[in-house]
This record gives sequence, C-alpha cells and structure tokens, in this order.
Amino acid sequence: TGSFQSLENLKKEFYGLIENKAFHKYADIVNSPLATGNHIQSSKNIKNSFGVSGSENMKNSMRVLKNSRDSQDIYGLAGGELIYDCVAVSYDTNNCAFGFLCNTSMSNARYIALCLSSDNIFGCVGLKKKDYCILNKEYSKEEYLALVPKLINHMNALPYFDTKGRKYSFGEFFPIEFSPHSYNEAVAFDIFPITKSEALGQGYRWKEKEVRDYSITTKAQDLPDLIEDVPDSVISEVINCAHNSNCDQQCTTAFRISSDDIAFYRRFNLPLPRLCPNCRHYERLAKREPIALWHRSCMCDIENHGHNSKCQNEFETSYAPERPEKVYCEDCYKKEVY
Repeated sequence: TGSFQSLENLKKEFYGLIENKAFHKYADIVNSPLATGNHIQSSKNIKNSFGVSGSENMKNSMRVLKNSRDSQDIYGLAGGELIYDCVAVSYDTNNCAFGFLCNTSMSNARYIALCLSSDNIFGCVGLKKKDYCILNKEYSKEEYLALVPKLINHMNALPYFDTKGRKYSFGEFFPIEFSPHSYNEAVAFDIFPITKSEALGQGYRWKEKEVRDYSITTKAQDLPDLIEDVPDSVISEVINCAHNSNCDQQCTTAFRISSDDIAFYRRFNLPLPRLCPNCRHYERLAKREPIALWHRSCMCDIENHGHNSKCQNEFETSYAPERPEKVYCEDCYKKEVY
C-alpha cells in the first residue's frame, strides 16, 4: 500500500499466521535419503548439515554443493572429496585438511591458507602451482615425505596452548586467538549469535561499538507514512535508527536514504525503512531457522480407525521445541498439502 503502518500491520498478521495457524514440514529435504539437517537437495547420506546440494557422505557441514563427497566439518565446499575441517576449500580439491580460502585442483594439503592449484603442501600460505612445500619452502618428493611425519610428531610432542589452556596438536584447526577478526564482525556472529561475555569467555575477540556522533536531522517516527508523501529532499537527511542502539544488532544509530534507494521504494510502492541497514539485516536473519537440530515428534493429530491420535513419527528439526510453530513429519505434511 506504500504505507509504513499498513506494512507493519500486515507483517504482524502474516507472522501471526505462520506461528499460530500454519503447519511446517520438519525440514526442507528433497530427494535426499539418509539426511539430517535442513535445505538439502539431491544428496545422499548427509548428517547434521545445512545448505547441501548434489553431494554425498557429508557430516557437520554447511554450504556444500556440486558433487562434493566424503567430507566433514566444512563451511563452503564445491566439488571436493576427502576434505576435513576447512573453510572455503573448493573446486576439484582432494584430501585436504585444516585450510581456508584455497581452491582449484588442490590435493594432499594440511594447514594451508590462500593457496591455489598446489599439491603436497604443509603449513603454507599463498602458494600457486607448487608441489612438495613445507612452510612455503620447496623440497624434493623424498625430502617432503620424510619431513612431514617429523613435523606431525613435533606438533604432537610440543602442542600449542592458547590463553584459555586449550591444546592444539596435529589434527586441530588454527587456534581461535590467531584470527585477526572479532567474533561480532565475522559471519559466525550472523549464524551463531552470542553475547559479548560469551564470546570473551570462549577466547574470541569482540569489537566494541564505534563512537558515532551523527547530527540527526530527522527522526524515524517523523518520516511520512506514505511513500508518495516523501519529498526528494529526504536524501539530504540523516535519520536516526528507530532502535536507537538499544539492541544487539550492531546498530549504527543513524542512516541515510540514497537517490537509488528512494527510486526503488517509489518504483515498488514501498514505505521508507525506519531501521539502519545493520538492524534491517539482523531482523531478516532472525526470521531464518537456526543452524541447529533438535529431536522432536510430529505435532499432527491423525485420524486412525475413527479415533484421533497423535502421529508417532520422530525427526531432527531446526524448529526448537519452545517455538510456537506446528511442526509435521514428511508424511503428515504431504497429506495436508497434497
């Protein structure tokens, strides 16, 4: 309708229907036998994983696609196999562990970062088209094969201990405290939001709120309700966020409307937002199901020989038990929908 208040009322009604009257399938799993998790398509034997397509034999992983297989503890994989404990290691990779941001025909690699098209490397950063390297130094095949077991034994004999006393020997990913990023400025915060005290307690860094001294020219509550009533001069205003930084969404306290923004809102007859971009981002994320599973029973009351009884099917679902939605098993959901 172009009205902010009307849109808010419709949202409230819509989410009320979702929570109180609609029924929900326990997970979005399609053509994927032996799968637990959510958003899994055309895959097989996927355990506790999310966002998987065209893959098989995966466990504890997220964002996996394009014929990936036989891997676990992955965030971001496309076309790899025998990958363990890696972030964004993709495209024809094979037998790699403890690495991040490496892709394109990698194989037989351990503890790697930002490497491309390299094989048989250990503890290397930024290599391209290299073979048999340790700490970025190239060796003969015989030297490499002799040195790597010695390094592994050394890592096990003299493990690294972080400030929390956690032990890092061979087989563990890079220590948390080596990360240059704070927890609340990483994607981790979007997926697994935790408080500052929880983050610091686990040894993560935490970025404090920036001191912002904007000169607010317009308050969010004073913006026109209808988009048709918004003047062109709004692009010159500094608008305060309706949250006023009283939230856990990294509020920027104020925002501006660009000329492209106002053209978009007018084109689709949408009212102006009242929240800063960060708060809008986290409001959207809050609508997603979490990257977690709970064991639950189907909530459908079925009719059996003239008597009503509760469905006995059980499943793993991203809908936590305390949530208000009615969650159905696959069979009951299909009966209701089809």
